[in-house]
Amino acid sequence: MFRLFRLVLFVTLAFVAGIVWERAQESERCAARAGIMEDGLCLQPR
Repeated sequence: MFRLFRLVLFVTLAFVAGIVWERAQESERCAARAGIMEDGLCLQPR
């Protein structure tokens, strides 16, 4: 039973870490294009 719990825990942690990493990468790409991140979207100034 502990192995199943550990598997679910590790998969969940890996999933969350992937989401955090991807959002950070997207934020850096947005900043490189002189954009502003708002609610997960990159807004370009006009």
